[in-house]
Amino acid sequence: MSRQEILDRIREKIKVEKKGQETLDSNSNNIEAATTSDSTDKDLENLFKTNLRISEGSNLTSEEYHKRAEQRKELDWLVFTVMPDSTEAQLDDWLRKNQPSKVNVQDGVGMILVKHVSEKRPGYRYENQLDVCRDSWQQIQTKDQTPEKVVEIAKRCQVTGGKWLIMLVANNPAAVDSIWKKVARGIFKKRFGENVLSAKISAHDEKEDRHVICVYTKDFSNYDEIMMVETQLRRMNITCNMTYKPDICSVLGIYRNHAIRPTICTSKFDKRTGTSSIIMAEAYEKLIK
Repeated sequence: MSRQEILDRIREKIKVEKKGQETLDSNSNNIEAATTSDSTDKDLENLFKTNLRISEGSNLTSEEYHKRAEQRKELDWLVFTVMPDSTEAQLDDWLRKNQPSKVNVQDGVGMILVKHVSEKRPGYRYENQLDVCRDSWQQIQTKDQTPEKVVEIAKRCQVTGGKWLIMLVANNPAAVDSIWKKVARGIFKKRFGENVLSAKISAHDEKEDRHVICVYTKDFSNYDEIMMVETQLRRMNITCNMTYKPDICSVLGIYRNHAIRPTICTSKFDKRTGTSSIIMAEAYEKLIK
């Protein structure tokens, strides 16, 4: 199969795959990487196979995505805690030993986390609030479950955190490790602001063939803070598409393919102009800005 045939087939797959916007974003990133890099024909064949696996995964229900996420959380986490006397050399050494492309879910590790010692779970105020959120949500009839209700519960229960999601396909391990290193260093140096103190990346999973980086913010309704983090990520030369998701959606089991959109905005970067386009989800626009 020629290089162009592979790219054409992937593009055709993207055109017909309409069920998951995050999947479309990941696939578009793959196309861009393939056409601008020195990938070999073998690399592109692997890219095509990866694309098919991810596209098939987009057919999962929101409940199945939620179950997968909860199962991953139960696995071991590799954590670097930034102490007042921690050095960048220590972080780099730790990152070198724990590269996400080489840390496997099949070995019992689910996540890799960098956090400041002062960091609590961002946007959380009391321990039992997650159960309170879920109970409040379940008491609402399905037909009355709306984005407005999601935000209302989040504010009432004070679960205000959120995160930028960066989807990286695992067929380019060097790029995965490089982007994660940039984000981890940014957390270490507080380049995202005083309230952005943690980030994580999923370990490699042979069944999923992708990684997800989460950069946590304190308040999903703080549009200025969300955009400040997006700007800093772009300044690190991270050009792939990104989406922002309130933690409350994860808490309530609202994932891709749910009737309610789980993300409030998407950032798309134009390399020609060096600028981002922020697309707000209509359902959340009046609730956030």
